[in-house]
Amino acid sequence: MDQLENTTSYASTLQNKSHEFMNKLHVIYGLVDLEAYIQLKIYLNDILAPEEMFTNSISILVKNPMIAGFLVGERETFSNYNISLQIEVASELPNNLNYEKTIAIVNLYRYIHHVFIEEQGPQELAVIISCEKEQLISKYKTKRNKEECQKIISIFKGNYFKELLKATEGSFFIDKKPTEMIFIFKIKYEGDLL
Repeated sequence: MDQLENTTSYASTLQNKSHEFMNKLHVIYGLVDLEAYIQLKIYLNDILAPEEMFTNSISILVKNPMIAGFLVGERETFSNYNISLQIEVASELPNNLNYEKTIAIVNLYRYIHHVFIEEQGPQELAVIISCEKEQLISKYKTKRNKEECQKIISIFKGNYFKELLKATEGSFFIDKKPTEMIFIFKIKYEGDLL
């Protein structure tokens, strides 16, 4: 069910983006034809907003449709709680042909996101996702205060979370900076770029 829901969400997003893209090309063509270059510049600045960049990077870099659909949906989920989830995909994420492993990864992400939503703090959370040396690395950056971070850390030390990490062959680290905390999750990920 999750795979179907995430894949459907991803396909629908791609279809909508394709339609929007064609509409935007028509507007750009019209503005160039009218030689309305100032309006064209304003229009192009609006197009290159972060939301567009996010969707484009997901569709180009994330080859696993289940994870791509999940990430697109999570932005919406966080916005429903008035939290801005900034997702940066820093490298290509190949498709993982192991269905059970993909489900385990999505479940881990879902739980991590649930914890950040439940432990309401600052209204912004940034995550950088990359795939390096058969590892899926997710770095969550938050500017929450020390007490809020300690609550999150204690949840991530719980047995349920440990089982989720075990299912993904993952590990969890914390990098403390003066102005932010970085929660780092590393998951074994054997992908197929084809």
